Amino acid sequence: MATYDAHDRTGLLDRAGLSLSALFTDLGTRFRRWNMSRVTREALSQLSDRELADIGVSRSQIREISERVSLDA
Repeated sequence: MATYDAHDRTGLLDRAGLSLSALFTDLGTRFRRWNMSRVTREALSQLSDRELADIGVSRSQIREISERVSLDA
């Protein structure tokens, strides 16, 4: 049976092998990727069908492209 040590000062994140800095780094990375995807999607969505065709992109590919761009960032 597991016991609980009331005097254990180890935090929950430390016991899980995580640190606050790693947590915030991960959150920052996720936010940057999300924002890059959002900005790319908005920019491509503003283009006309003709402009999209000029760069070889169809409107149905915008989401896929924006997600790929965010993973490369």
